[in-house]
Amino acid sequence: MMRPLLGTLLALTLTPALAQEGGPIRTGEHPDFTRVVLTVEPRTEWALETAPGRATLFFPRRQIDFGTEGVFARIPRTRITGIASEVTPSGTRVEVDVNCDCRISASFVGARFLALDVTDRTAPVAAASSLAPPDAPPEASAEPPETPDAAIARRAREADAVASAEQVLLEQLSHAADQGLVAVDPGTALPTPTSGPDPLPEVAALPEPEPEPAPEPVPVEPPAARPQPRPALALPEPADPTSLAELALIQQIEAITVFDRDSAALRAVKPPRPVPETCVPDDRLAVGDWTNGRPLHAQTPEILGRIMGEFDRPDPRAVRDLARLYIRFGFGAEARNLLDAFDVAFEDRELLADLARTVEGRPVSTDGPLAGDVPCDGAHGLWLALGGTAPVYQDPENFATVQEAFAAMPADLRGLLAPQLVTRLLEAGHPAEARLVEVTAARPGTAPSADLRLAEAQLLAAEGYLLEATTALTVLAESSAHNALDALAVLARLAIDNNFRLPDRLLTDLRGAVQQQRGSDREPLLRGLLVETLARRGDLAAAVAEVRIARTRLPDEATTFAALGQDVLAKAEPDKVGTGTYAETVLASTDLLAASPDGDAARALIADRLIGVGLPNAALTLLAPPLSRGDGESRILAARAHLALDDAEAARIALDGLPGFEALTLRAAALARSGDPEAAMALLENAGAEAAAEPYAWTAGAWERVRETGADPERIAMAAFMATRAAPPVTPAPLDLDSLTPETAFEAPLPALDRPSLAASRSLLAAGREVTAFLGGVLEEE
Repeated sequence: MMRPLLGTLLALTLTPALAQEGGPIRTGEHPDFTRVVLTVEPRTEWALETAPGRATLFFPRRQIDFGTEGVFARIPRTRITGIASEVTPSGTRVEVDVNCDCRISASFVGARFLALDVTDRTAPVAAASSLAPPDAPPEASAEPPETPDAAIARRAREADAVASAEQVLLEQLSHAADQGLVAVDPGTALPTPTSGPDPLPEVAALPEPEPEPAPEPVPVEPPAARPQPRPALALPEPADPTSLAELALIQQIEAITVFDRDSAALRAVKPPRPVPETCVPDDRLAVGDWTNGRPLHAQTPEILGRIMGEFDRPDPRAVRDLARLYIRFGFGAEARNLLDAFDVAFEDRELLADLARTVEGRPVSTDGPLAGDVPCDGAHGLWLALGGTAPVYQDPENFATVQEAFAAMPADLRGLLAPQLVTRLLEAGHPAEARLVEVTAARPGTAPSADLRLAEAQLLAAEGYLLEATTALTVLAESSAHNALDALAVLARLAIDNNFRLPDRLLTDLRGAVQQQRGSDREPLLRGLLVETLARRGDLAAAVAEVRIARTRLPDEATTFAALGQDVLAKAEPDKVGTGTYAETVLASTDLLAASPDGDAARALIADRLIGVGLPNAALTLLAPPLSRGDGESRILAARAHLALDDAEAARIALDGLPGFEALTLRAAALARSGDPEAAMALLENAGAEAAAEPYAWTAGAWERVRETGADPERIAMAAFMATRAAPPVTPAPLDLDSLTPETAFEAPLPALDRPSLAASRSLLAAGREVTAFLGGVLEEE
């Protein structure tokens, strides 16, 4: 069902977005796993290769530029110790060094992000046989008993393995000591050998069971190339432990991670941020602790059983516990109804009420603990950001604590609240932070909710991935999800804002949604989108008709739709609508244009287009309100309309005293239109606008200027001819009629007429005046 709409919307010039892979590698730390996120096109082939201490993502035949700068800005070097990217002729490899016995998995999160998760394993329970005392009888086994020779060989292998492990441990401790990461207790230490060729420390031998003596082990020489321990780690010899348990009790080394060390150093250098007194401590907002781990239905009976106490009085503690439990599982409405039903006082009652509203997606109380612009960090800052009254983003340091609090939430609650937080961050212009929240909320193997899919689509659009966003929104809008209409509205908004070609299917779906939501709080939004869609498709008359219907059906929104109708008329283009339809619709819809200054901009745009389609009189009528206020832009348009009507004098009056280059050029046009191009040219030249004076050079007879600066070859050739043939104008001498005789009337020779020129014409005109005067005098005498 989605193919007609999807096929049309995706037939756009959006294919370059498919190549937008790579870029910075993102990372995120969680209580039980560390995540590495790469931007990858979903159709790109990839493979995960694992080896001891390393995981490699390989993209065959793809050269993708991944950046590793700052990958450890948000994660410690505990589970992951290194990330490197390499582009080779055979493909791209991203290698992740792992420093734990963790599960490693990779899967897509969202539409374009490949997530590699390094997850802690659950510690296995020790076998019962390993806890048996040394003299306990061995369990039955199908394997034959070990021979003396095999026991000797086994002990030799074990001794060599222990010696090698000890040496590696000593080397690591040496490096750690140099970096200040370990502190050695001088009072206790590992036992060191007192004799023997190898100075490496050895583990003290545990007492063997008495029944039969163990064979003597074969001495094993240490490897020759094995490095000697550093003198700095020479430890005093303690009393020999008598058992493995006693050895484990000796506190020899205290180690911290680099992350802990650097964080502690940072805290020592940088003073902690001041916490306002109104901020709620994190322990009062530890939502994850408000459950015993069992399902909701398994916990509610016990709490409900103790809500009504002695004498049928509600127990405040039970009411609080049940409200907390509802909030923990995302049942905000139930928590709010519970608090309304039992009007008992207890600490954090108002806080729980606001948390319930936030979980439900409703605004918090205006005077509650989650209202107001309070710069709180941690969990309180997170709930403030979710509540909607405080800014969702304060500063980078605050957001870091907010994100950490969000990551510490239970996975199901993160998935429920992530859409609100992502949407608010996008509205505030923080797509990078919104992406971090989305990646934190998504988990491999778990299908995202419809709300999270909608937020992910909006996030893709904000990041510039319009093709992927359009695809995701179309699929969601064509589904039976509860937010399908929301997805349709976002899809329409995305298509309108990006000037996509809007298909018939989208228009049909919007019309159906408007009819379906008549009388609901969604009707104004959907009707507005329908109006904009019709106008963008060029159906201006239908868009205006929908505006009038909306103003009648939704009187509370009449002002909003009047402004929308004015905006639609101002943006309409005659070429797209059709000149006749445009003029007819606009002239019949002037009541939608505000007569106040709020409508001046729209009137100016429409008047400009009316002048362009040959209706200057209509433009002047439309401009009457702003002209009465002396609006400068309207006066410019009025001058253009008067010039289109060939009324140069009215144009000069409209421009009287108006400054600016456009007013100057229109004055010059009015002078030229009145038959004085020389004056128009002089006006522009005196104002320093020589370039604007060029068009008047031809009509003013400035041939040399036309030759030098003209652009039309034919005019340049004609100007060259006229410049060579032109002569200074002849100024005839004053005519003395008393001395004029027929003989002297024609003393001045006539110009040669074999090659006509402008000079010859002027000479003939001058002589013609003399002849006319002579003949007139003769006739008077007779």
